Order: sequence, then structure tokens, then C-alpha cells
Amino acid sequence: MPVIHAADATVHHLHDTSFTSYASPSRGSRELCGWRIEIPAGTHGVPHHVSHEEVLYILAWVTTSVGFAGVLPDGSRITPPWTL
Repeated sequence: MPVIHAADATVHHLHDTSFTSYASPSRGSRELCGWRIEIPAGTHGVPHHVSHEEVLYILAWVTTSVGFAGVLPDGSRITPPWTL
């Protein structure tokens, strides 16, 4: 898998939050995704639950498995673009 430098990472914006993608299938990963999330002060989370196990490191990296999807309260599903 290649080394992705911050200047070369893809940034996605969702719900007033930015997700900087480092590891994903589009970058050569087959099983895990890794990104940095920047959440502005005062941002309210969107209620959801996830389809795969997820580990959160506050003020650090977040990783999850490829194929990760979130289910919103209305039953709709979202597959974040930084996990593709």
C-alpha cells in the first residue's frame, strides 16, 4: 500500500465536518479505512449506527473496515466516500 502524505490526501466534507482520507480501497487498502476528522466547535452529531465495528481515537485517527455503512434514524444508509 502506498504512503499517503497529508498534502496528497483527499478531503471530504459532510455535516459541516471534514474527513481527510488516508487509507481506503481507492488507495490500495482491502480491509481497513483510516482518516482524520476535523469537527468544528459547536457541531452537533447526526444520530446513526454503523454496519461494521469502528474504533475511535479522540484527537487522533479513526479506522474502520471496508464496506462500512451508517444507518440514519429514517432507515436510509450512507457509505462515506472516504471508505471507498
